Amino acid sequence: MNHPKISIITVVYNGIDFIESTVLSVINQDYSNFEYIIIDGNSTDGTVEVIKKYESKVKYWISEKDNGIYDAMNKGIDKASGDWVIFMNCGDFFYSSQVLSKVFFDKVADDISILVGGAFVRSEWGNFYLKARSEDQIWKSFVHQSLFSRIDLNKKYKFNLNFKAASDFDFVYSAFSRKYKSKSLDITVSDIQYISSGFSSVNELRSKKEVLHSILLHKVGFLCFVRYYSYHGFAFFRKYISIVIKKRFPNFITYIRKKRDLI
Repeated sequence: MNHPKISIITVVYNGIDFIESTVLSVINQDYSNFEYIIIDGNSTDGTVEVIKKYESKVKYWISEKDNGIYDAMNKGIDKASGDWVIFMNCGDFFYSSQVLSKVFFDKVADDISILVGGAFVRSEWGNFYLKARSEDQIWKSFVHQSLFSRIDLNKKYKFNLNFKAASDFDFVYSAFSRKYKSKSLDITVSDIQYISSGFSSVNELRSKKEVLHSILLHKVGFLCFVRYYSYHGFAFFRKYISIVIKKRFPNFITYIRKKRDLI
C-alpha cells in the first residue's frame, strides 16, 4: 500500500524555549512519507538559528513578518504538497514517534476529509487526556494539533483572517456545515501545553465570540443552528464567569480543578 504524504506545518514567533522540542517531535517520526514546513514570523530571540540547525530535515522554511497566526498558517498551506496536513505549532508536540504510522496504518476512505484524534494536555492544574469527540460532535470542540485534513480542503478554504482567535474552528465548522465527512480516531495524536500566557488562553473569550460568529456565518438547518448556537452561547457565558472569578480569586479555579481531579 502506498502511504499518503503528510504535510506537517509549524508556525512560530519568538519560540526559542520550545521550537527545538517541537522540531524533534516532527523529524523523529518513524513514518517516512512526510514533508516539514516551518513559517517563522521574523523571530529575534534565536529561533531562526535553531531552525537553521535542522534545515536539512525541513522542506521549506521562511522568516518574515506576517499578519497573525492564521496568515502564517495559510502561508504554510500554500507551500504544502502532501495529501494531508496537520499543524504542530511551536510548543506543541506529537505524542509519540509512532503517531503518523498509527494514523495512516490503514487506508483512509476516500470520502473522509478530516481525521480527529485525542490529545494529552499539560496544564497548571494537572495533566489529562482528551479523547476525540465522535464525528457528529465535532462542532462542539476539537484539538487542532490533533486534526488532520486533506490538503485540497485547506487550499480551497483558507483560514479566514477576519477571525483572529478561532479561525481553526471556523475552518472545521465550515467543512462540517458543507457535509464534508470526518472520522474520530482512538489515537492520542498531540502533546500540548496549556499555559495562562499562551495564545489560546489569552484569547479565550475572543475565541468564544468568534465561534458564535462562525456559526452565524455558515448556513445550517434552523433546529441545528439553535442547538449549536445555544451550546456555544452557554460556553461563552461559562467562560466569562470563570474569567471574572479568576480575576477576583486568582487561585480558586485551580483549587477546584485540583480537588476535582483527586476525586
